[in-house]
Amino acid sequence: MRKAGHTLNYYDVCRSCGGEGEVIDIKSNSMKMVKCETCQGSGMVSIRKEITITITPKISIYEAKRARH
Repeated sequence: MRKAGHTLNYYDVCRSCGGEGEVIDIKSNSMKMVKCETCQGSGMVSIRKEITITITPKISIYEAKRARH
């Protein structure tokens, strides 16, 4: 078995506000624009993804059944 790890770092548009930096806050019959909590008003976010890849040999169904007995 081999393992490989990769880390991806990139910037993307905030999906909470759609890049506007503000969202609509609805409270008791009034709507107002407030700063997005996710991006803090910038409209962009930094994304970090850690990907782990595990490679194992393929075992045929016949061999797997045989190993169980």
